[in-house]
Amino acid sequence: MLKILGLGVCLLLSAASFGQSLGIGDKAPPIQVSAWVKGDPIQEFAPGKVYVFEFFATWARPCVEVIPQISELTKKFADKASFTGISVFERRPEDYATVVPAFVKTQGDKIAFNIATDAEGKMGENWMAAAEQDSIPTIFVINQEGVVAWIGHPSRLEPILEKVIAKTWDVAKAKASADDAAAVARKARKAQERKEQIFAEVARALEKKDFKQAALEFEKVLKVHPGDTVGLEPSYIEWLLRSDETKAFTVAESYLKGSLKNNSTALNTISWSMVSGEIPLKKPNYKIAEKIAEAAVKLTNRKNPEILDTYGYALYRVGKIKEAIAIETLAIKILEATPGAEENMKLEFQERLAMFKKGKK
Repeated sequence: MLKILGLGVCLLLSAASFGQSLGIGDKAPPIQVSAWVKGDPIQEFAPGKVYVFEFFATWARPCVEVIPQISELTKKFADKASFTGISVFERRPEDYATVVPAFVKTQGDKIAFNIATDAEGKMGENWMAAAEQDSIPTIFVINQEGVVAWIGHPSRLEPILEKVIAKTWDVAKAKASADDAAAVARKARKAQERKEQIFAEVARALEKKDFKQAALEFEKVLKVHPGDTVGLEPSYIEWLLRSDETKAFTVAESYLKGSLKNNSTALNTISWSMVSGEIPLKKPNYKIAEKIAEAAVKLTNRKNPEILDTYGYALYRVGKIKEAIAIETLAIKILEATPGAEENMKLEFQERLAMFKKGKK
């Protein structure tokens, strides 16, 4: 299924602004297409008949790939349901009158169902946007009473359509399930919007190399929507290391005991930012870096060469040279036994081991 981020989003906003909504269990909106390219025009829903509408675009590969399936179902349920493809979200306005007819002609008998275009955008707005659908292909099934019985991807259509035709499909149950899914999706969208806002503010700060402000923007969201900051902890520590070292080590140690205690990747990234020398530090607390790296090693059962490499560097930083050499040697051994391991990484590990053996920091 292909997400439509341009026109689709505009339509969603348009539908929302007018308070339009469409869901399972609602009466189907009118059929307001711009032109019929193939098949017999449908002006209205006939009582007792089932209708299937597939919203598609000629340029979208997922839509083209489901043509055989829709055609097969069209033939299978020829006397029980009407199938129509509605062309929406074409790249240019003129494509509805040129590209779509040419596409249908090229497909020939592969398309066994009706095809109509939505050049004016009424179907896209009153159906797709009103139902908060921003992906194609999307199917709408209208039952014998002219009610939206189901909305979803073509891959799930056949067994549902059979029940709709047999009048055994539970519209109320489907509505409840769809409403729950929609609520989850709306929550996810809002969270994503907030995350994008975080990134926007942080990005502005980082463009100016204002790491203190970047950390502050992170902290603002952390107070109100902590869940939206998950995954950004290593970056937050990096910004703090560049602006407030003491706080960086304090927060990092709290992660070790709290939210990141089982996240070896994040712990490794944080420790590496402390020991690698890539960030100039005035008063580094390498003991905390060592503790974090050791925790990551334990979580991976001493089997991840990159995490072992970080731990070796941390041990080296605190002056435990023999232990650092032993751990780095183990990291190299595991790395060399790993299929497809990068030669550059092997060389880097070997150079680090040589540095450890010289005992120079």
